[in-house]
Amino acid sequence: MNEDPNWLFRKAKSFASMGMYSEAVGCYRRALSRSPKFAEAYNELGNVYLIQGNIEEALSCYRRATLFKPFYAKAWSNQGAALLIQGSYDEAVKCFKKAVELEPSNVNAWVVQGSLMSSLCRYIESVECFDKALELDPGCEEAINKREEVLKHLEAEKLRELRKTKKICLLGDPMVGKTSLIRRYVYGMFVDKYLPTIGAKVTRKVIQVLGVELTLSLWDITGLEDFRTIHPTYYQGGNGAIIICDTTRPETLSHLRRWVEAIFRATRPIPVIFVANKIDLAPGFAGNELKRLASEFNAPCLRTSAKTGENVEGAFQTLAEKLVLA
Repeated sequence: MNEDPNWLFRKAKSFASMGMYSEAVGCYRRALSRSPKFAEAYNELGNVYLIQGNIEEALSCYRRATLFKPFYAKAWSNQGAALLIQGSYDEAVKCFKKAVELEPSNVNAWVVQGSLMSSLCRYIESVECFDKALELDPGCEEAINKREEVLKHLEAEKLRELRKTKKICLLGDPMVGKTSLIRRYVYGMFVDKYLPTIGAKVTRKVIQVLGVELTLSLWDITGLEDFRTIHPTYYQGGNGAIIICDTTRPETLSHLRRWVEAIFRATRPIPVIFVANKIDLAPGFAGNELKRLASEFNAPCLRTSAKTGENVEGAFQTLAEKLVLA
């Protein structure tokens, strides 16, 4: 019987081409027993295992192929494919990069890597791979078509990035002017009549901030003690907060820290600004007190009047900019 490793290798490939995988595995194994560093045999045996769904055995074969023949680009590509099936995406990327590094003029290798990057939503890298393929072969239809698909994804990502929705919670004691600030900001109006907010009321406003179309979802959350236990429910998903006190009632300033800590417990440290409202009524407490508190949280502070509109736009704009840059 002819047990020459090359003859066994060719016979195994013939068996594999006819779908006789068990016979192919036997021949590859006999070839490897006679030539333990036969990289091509390991690679082809890996392909058979891959067809049979034996991913771990296939990976073992591909790794040995690249161990014994480090410049074997096809084995690196096959190893990457097996890793993809296994779900080991980062390792797969490394293998495909190694393959194109070894065969930089291989158009198909660049297309395969570009497709992989696209499937991983790494669109910039994907375009770069297809560009490289087209440098080598300007008429490569697969690279042209896939590049166009990726560019569409990039455009969609850009549009999504330029349109954001952010939830802003307005917090503070009852009667500090949360509802009035929202009315002034959204509708440009002021109603000199107090009606307590029950639960939470949501108002939306679309603005342009730093080139981004931002939809502000403004949550006017009651400051009533009766609702304190359900406040965390209203805070969930908050992206930012305006913490408000009343310049005519110093006790509302002393409660600001409690409001900040409450929302941070329900969400995480999120961008906040501190607002002292009703400056049209009286000078109130010193601005330095508010500044000291704001500095502890690395947050801006403003003095506003919902009645006159002073600094109201600026308060919401300041927080909106922080949200875009966060």
